[in-house]
Amino acid sequence: MGALGIAYVNRTNYSDIIVKTGIAYRRKLKDKLFLNAGFVYDFQGDIQGKRFVGFQTRIPSTGLPITAGYDTLSSDVKGSVRLPGQYRFGLSIDRPFSWALTADFSYQNWSEFKDFEVKETLNNSYTLAVGGEIIPDITSISSYFKRMTYRAGVNFSKTPISLNGEQLNDFGINFGTSLPVGRGISDLNLAFTWGQRGTLNSNLIKEQYFKVSLGFTLNGLYDGWFVKQKID
Repeated sequence: MGALGIAYVNRTNYSDIIVKTGIAYRRKLKDKLFLNAGFVYDFQGDIQGKRFVGFQTRIPSTGLPITAGYDTLSSDVKGSVRLPGQYRFGLSIDRPFSWALTADFSYQNWSEFKDFEVKETLNNSYTLAVGGEIIPDITSISSYFKRMTYRAGVNFSKTPISLNGEQLNDFGINFGTSLPVGRGISDLNLAFTWGQRGTLNSNLIKEQYFKVSLGFTLNGLYDGWFVKQKID
């Protein structure tokens, strides 16, 4: 069977309520042109949890345990995690069903973070993101591609994590599109992100990543439920 390995297990289950508040403002600048602003605050709060800590003997080549049990160090220890408050602000200008430009900024005071009364050494973090979208001609009958929505944006973050005195950055470039599908499912949404995280300074590493997202917009589902049909 070969050499055995010891796995350290630290598992925490959380259950609590998080409160946030926000405000939104929309102003018409001129015909079919609007300015939008929004602010959201996530309140600082202590999230209650239970933690299990133990060791388990496993086969290194497969990761499978030898037995189902654990050598328990602590079980169902109650505690809390303090999540810091977060501020988020957004600003956009748009022409409905034609184009939009947006900018978002968020800030979180991670120096207030505590894990089961242990104060972690984390840095305050922020994220700045800008982007836009365009629909060439939403009423076009001759061209499906003109009815599609095209999106692009960039984001930059100072993460809460520092290694060897270097606070790690995260940078991403995003592309996306919405494909009109029809009644019932209004749009099929695709998004692609290329990014890099970390630094080569202080003998650290920089990683690159690529993400693909798929989603649906179901705006058309209420048709026929709450809207009275005019033609049978």
